Amino acid sequence: MNIAIADTTADDRMTGLERFLEFWLGPRLPEYGEPAANLEKMELPDPLRRLYAFAGRWPPADPPYCASRFHVQDRFLPFDRPSSSESVHRSGPYLVFVVENQSCWEIATLPNGDDPSVWLRESDDLGDDPNLDEDKWQPLAIPLSQFLVTFVLQETIFSSQFVGWHEQALSVFADRGCDVEPILINAPAEYAGPGLRHSYSLIDRRILLCCQSRDGDDWTNSFYGFNDATAAESLERLNLPSKVR
Repeated sequence: MNIAIADTTADDRMTGLERFLEFWLGPRLPEYGEPAANLEKMELPDPLRRLYAFAGRWPPADPPYCASRFHVQDRFLPFDRPSSSESVHRSGPYLVFVVENQSCWEIATLPNGDDPSVWLRESDDLGDDPNLDEDKWQPLAIPLSQFLVTFVLQETIFSSQFVGWHEQALSVFADRGCDVEPILINAPAEYAGPGLRHSYSLIDRRILLCCQSRDGDDWTNSFYGFNDATAAESLERLNLPSKVR
């Protein structure tokens, strides 16, 4: 089964993401999607509507703090929180759907379209009335579908039962003969920092690895997650750290 995500069109990205989530998290159940009646209440661009319909209520790793499976490091906003700021909401012409875990920044897109762009606003730019701060939104040079794939894969790692960090993890895995299967390579992830790119790989089909790099320099960082307890033993033999999340 090929579970690589083609980084070409919005449909390819979202189809690949859905296929990977079912491989990694298990079969999707109907109740894992946001009900159609709720989605009809709000204008949504196509990729965001598709993700909410497919996995907007995928059971969280840490209930009740986390609203969905994609709310661990940062927050993919749900529909049904009592406070509007904790749910997907409008801010002027934009639709806010992701907030950083300490509210240092938030991500928005347009409320319609096949695959609109995304915008970022930092907390220092938030005024008392965010609807008056339209000029504070900074465009990111990526389409919505590309952002959703990189963000969801990041949260999928951080919601794993076991997590770890090691700068040279990919080299260690490759040098020891592990099976390295590319999932998504060199995708822009500037919401996490200027010039950042994420490359995701599956190691022995048990460990999901993200290698971060930054345009224009040699900096790298890696983090990974897995749900198979026996994989921790393999990491220990490789002198790679891991811990229960």
